Amino acid sequence: METDADQMYITVNGVSFAYGSAPILKDVNLSLDKSEVLGIIGPNGSGKTTLIKCINRILTPQQGEIAIDGEDALKMSLPQISKKISYVPQNAVRDVSSPMVYEVVMMGRRPHTSWKSTEQDEEIVWKAMVDMGVEDLATKPFDRLSSGQTQRVLLARAIAQEAEIFLLDEPTSNLDIRYQLEVMGLIRRLVREKGVGVCAIVHDIDLAMKYCDKLVMLDEGRITYAGTAEEVITVENIKETYGVDIAIDHNYGRPHVVVL
Repeated sequence: METDADQMYITVNGVSFAYGSAPILKDVNLSLDKSEVLGIIGPNGSGKTTLIKCINRILTPQQGEIAIDGEDALKMSLPQISKKISYVPQNAVRDVSSPMVYEVVMMGRRPHTSWKSTEQDEEIVWKAMVDMGVEDLATKPFDRLSSGQTQRVLLARAIAQEAEIFLLDEPTSNLDIRYQLEVMGLIRRLVREKGVGVCAIVHDIDLAMKYCDKLVMLDEGRITYAGTAEEVITVENIKETYGVDIAIDHNYGRPHVVVL
């Protein structure tokens, strides 16, 4: 099916999901277009990772519809979805055999290759590594990387996959402030230069305020607020959802969240 010019690349309509009798997602609706960053925020246990996994077909919702580029995602094969969506989980499993960084990035080509990579695959992988500044790590064991290097390598793998949508589960988890800013800056650069759409679970609400074009707030499996960062991250909404008091500081050229 061809995508209408005004159609969102991913749409989620009325999605509900439960583990057994325990409801996790309840009538969730959202949309993501290319060239934008959609942030998902909310307390622990609110269903954020489950939502990402439903979009990526790792989990299958009991109710609702998910469309990718106008196609019913529930009728698409996993290889078809892998050509359209790159998924970077929160805690990447590092192979006990300690693959080299180059091999990890080459894994992004799996949706496009058979059993053997081609010269074109190698060129795409190397360019992705250069884009993320990890080419000098090509022969380094993946399990010897710092947290910041690991995230850049995983983003390089996602770029090598040549998908148009990135699903990122807390891409700044376990990173210090410097690497948090670096990784979020790289994500913004990918959106700007490659036109991809990014849906990211963001733990830090100040980072969400700074880097996301729009936000949805999940609480107990429901989207309670949606809109721009300034519409969603308000003193009242954060107090209601997280139970903490904040202030919005406008003194440095953009809104900043200050926890009181």
